[in-house]
Amino acid sequence: MLNNFINVSQQGGASEFEHMVGALDSAFDFTHTEASQDFTGGAFVQLYDLTKGFYQTHFQHIYQHYVPLYFSLWKLRVKDTIGLDNTHQDGGIHYFASNGYQSRMITLWTALHKDPMPSLSASDLGVFVVDSENPSHFTLYEQLAQTNTHYYRSAPGLLRDIRQIGNSSVCYDEHTLERQVYDYVNGTTIQFNSHLLHGTNSIAEQAHLSRKEYDCFRAALTSVWIHRDDFNYAILNMHLEDYAQLYLAGIEPQDWAQIKCQQAHLCNKEIGRIETITQLARHHLSNPALPEAGL
Repeated sequence: MLNNFINVSQQGGASEFEHMVGALDSAFDFTHTEASQDFTGGAFVQLYDLTKGFYQTHFQHIYQHYVPLYFSLWKLRVKDTIGLDNTHQDGGIHYFASNGYQSRMITLWTALHKDPMPSLSASDLGVFVVDSENPSHFTLYEQLAQTNTHYYRSAPGLLRDIRQIGNSSVCYDEHTLERQVYDYVNGTTIQFNSHLLHGTNSIAEQAHLSRKEYDCFRAALTSVWIHRDDFNYAILNMHLEDYAQLYLAGIEPQDWAQIKCQQAHLCNKEIGRIETITQLARHHLSNPALPEAGL
């Protein structure tokens, strides 16, 4: 059984939170940009620097004893979430886990801003988590752990390898999946195991929405951290040509050349992801105030 690491905490009103929100809006204009979903792309290091004070203050243990693997700002409009099912595990981060699904990995999902939406409930546009400590999910997580990769919902009842390389997939019964939903409340951070399936608590239909609400949005800061003792430090010393060992793991070696040729764009996407995460990890570990790492 995987620990779920689920915890909900409130930082709204704290000076570090308010300062961070202002700094993020100044840098990325998330309250006005027309971009949506993960619109900050590979700006991991910039986001790390802008949010460092917040994490040092409110998540000191994680900041000192974990290594960051991912940072993003997510902006979703109401109109984009109607009927949405984006059930997934986070991509790329599993490469850096030296102990597979037993690696201690934590996602911090912080609510930054939500437009007034009187027709919606507090849980609408919030986040749901598929709890690993729920017995009805044991079998599914055991299946996922055996492959040592992460997945996303590609079709009803089907999870596909988030790398989209190869044919790894897992079938599951969507009707038995119990989604634990957390309200979207400004200044709240929802913490959970990064190996858990999660996603947006979307809106089923739009009939009760006003035209103004249809264009309203919410924004959240997401970061993923892995315990320093579970971090695969060897990746920091890898050369680009060695990354195939990571993004083609679990695929028969005799098929690698064909995949690199036929799915070059997906391979390059994973290479870029590994490079970006490596830069972020190095940036964090270079902080002289942190405990010494096992490099």
